[in-house]
Amino acid sequence: MVLNKPLGLYIHIPFCKQRCSYCDFNSHSGLEDLYDQYIKSICVEIEKSVQEQTTFSEVVSIYFGGGTPSILPTHCLEKILTTCSSLFRVSERAEITIEANPETITREKLKKLKTAGFNRLSIGAQSFDDELLKILGRKHSSKEVNKCYSYAREVGFDNINLDLIFGIPEQTIGCWNDTLEKTVGLGPDHISAYGLEVHQETVLCKQIDDGLFKVSEEDIQADMYLNCITFLSDKRMIQYELSNFAKPGKECKHNLLYWRNENYLGFGAGAHSHIDNLRFKNADNPISYIKKLKTGQDVSEKYEELSDSIALSETIFLNLRLIDGINLEEFEAKFGFKLHDVYSRQIDDLVKKELLVYHPPSGAGGENLRLTKKGLLLANQVFAEFIPD
Repeated sequence: MVLNKPLGLYIHIPFCKQRCSYCDFNSHSGLEDLYDQYIKSICVEIEKSVQEQTTFSEVVSIYFGGGTPSILPTHCLEKILTTCSSLFRVSERAEITIEANPETITREKLKKLKTAGFNRLSIGAQSFDDELLKILGRKHSSKEVNKCYSYAREVGFDNINLDLIFGIPEQTIGCWNDTLEKTVGLGPDHISAYGLEVHQETVLCKQIDDGLFKVSEEDIQADMYLNCITFLSDKRMIQYELSNFAKPGKECKHNLLYWRNENYLGFGAGAHSHIDNLRFKNADNPISYIKKLKTGQDVSEKYEELSDSIALSETIFLNLRLIDGINLEEFEAKFGFKLHDVYSRQIDDLVKKELLVYHPPSGAGGENLRLTKKGLLLANQVFAEFIPD
């Protein structure tokens, strides 16, 4: 396989001190005895992946996600990063991100992470209201978020993201606005703000079913989202994707690879990969993942060769997540035909409903098709129009 496009590497660390009440990610607690075996397994998987390739493009991003990557000892994280750097052609300007929960961080640990090569920190703040943090099952306080952020600046991190959640049960618009104020007051380079989704088989879902909490009303969530857009725009944070805001030049390179439907390799239990039109996924269970690598089995459980129609559809709705939308000139150059020639009915209808609009792009040639402000609130409805029958 020849990779001639920008490449991202994703490292999944599925361990947590305790699973949050709303979490449906591939994360596990109480598996501390597996840490060393798991790190060795990831390094083996990386080495095996390199041996199976013929040519690699430049790696522009390495992202450690989870779970809680910062729960691991620093030397474990450094070993994985060193393995990546020694086997891949990593750009000198590569963005190297680690997700961190405040309660797992000390000044000394952040200093070691910076020395190891991490240059972007994503802090799972979620809220600055301690009562709401308890509802989410988070193990940190707002004070610990402030401390973690302060330590990160002290040791030299100049690219920091804060994750936030709105639409939490019992959260008022006033509480949300207060969290936005406190977040911006810290001065992060990037903010991710996600509406809470209550998934089946989570603790929070059961609590809601038992009547302990009420799901946030859609209209209130919509108001919170619009407040977020307006407030952060006034603070000169640029919204570049549905849920993401950044200072100029601080957009997340790794997530942009996803939204532009470009190439990335995922390593670790449950990690996903996308190379050209091939998508594959690793075994979810860390124990099974380790066993497969020890016995020389294929760690990937699911391979999917994307059809032309699915690849086209995914490119459309992933690109539409970006505020600039789809550059129609670039789209035609990539696929060999005009977007409107294939989806004229859907596009015309969505434009008529004021969910999509044609607009000059930011710093690119041609014309863009993008979501309107109304379309941002009804994005999933828009995306559904481009799913092939």
